[in-house]
This record gives sequence, C-alpha cells and structure tokens, in this order.
Amino acid sequence: MRVDGAKLRRARERRLLTQPELAARAGVMVATVSRIENGLQQPRIPTLRRLTEALGIAAEEVAAWDAEEGDGTGQAAT
Repeated sequence: MRVDGAKLRRARERRLLTQPELAARAGVMVATVSRIENGLQQPRIPTLRRLTEALGIAAEEVAAWDAEEGDGTGQAAT
C-alpha cells in the first residue's frame, strides 16, 4: 500500500484544516505533510497512523493500491 497524496489533501480540506494545523495535530513537520500531499514522499507507518488519527479516518481512505497489491482486501487484482 502506498499513500495517495491527493486523497490525503482532500481529507484534510474536507475537515477545513490547513497543512500547519494538520501537522500540529499529528505531531509532524509541515514540510512532511506538504511532501506527502504532493507525492514527493511516502510516510512511514507511524507517521501515516498519526496523520489519519488526526483526521479521524482509516488509513485505507488515503491508500493507493498498486495492481500487484490488489485492492487492500487481500485479493489480487484481476
């Protein structure tokens, strides 16, 4: 699984949060949020957990599944 930065941005914007506000709630740097949202960086699991908890969403909501990984249900894509 990898994170789709655009999905993370939309989740943040739906909650009317700025990048600095999300970063403060999640305990990460603003630059980290920016890089993830712009697809320049993939977060480590603990960072992803903090971001999604700060947004009140499941990690699967910001997931981008590769064809080899299937859809996150444990089933390979056909």
